[in-house]
Amino acid sequence: MRIAEVSKQFGISADTLRYYERIGLLSHVHRNESGIRDYGEQDLARIRFVKCMRGANVSIEALIEYMELFEGGDATLRARKTILEKEREKVRERMPHAAITTDIIVGFPGETDEDFEDTMRVVEASRFSSAFTFQY
Repeated sequence: MRIAEVSKQFGISADTLRYYERIGLLSHVHRNESGIRDYGEQDLARIRFVKCMRGANVSIEALIEYMELFEGGDATLRARKTILEKEREKVRERMPHAAITTDIIVGFPGETDEDFEDTMRVVEASRFSSAFTFQY
C-alpha cells in the first residue's frame, strides 16, 4: 500500500508517516524498485499501534524506546511492559481532569416509564460526568 493510501486510511499525514519512519517508529518499510514506499501488513499493524498509543498521549520518546525494544523480540517483554505501565500511570494521573459526557434522547413513542428507568440506570452505571437529555 502506498503512502497516500495509508495516510487516508489512518488519517495521518504523509509527512507524519515519513517522520515516524525517520525516528524509528516505523522501521524497514519496504520500497519498490522505484524507491516508493510499499507498506505491508506489519507496517500497518505498527501504524495502528502508534496511532492508538499517541491517541492515549503516550510520548514519542516512550514509543521510540518501546519500538527499539520490540525489535529485540520476546527477550524485551518485561522492559516493554514497564514502559507501558509507566505510560498508563501518566494517563491515570490525567484522568481525574477528564470528563465524559453524553447526549440522551428520551420520550420516544411507545417508550414506557420502565424503558426510561432502564436508560437512566445505564447512564448511571456508565459514570458519565454529565448527560444532556433531550425529549423526542
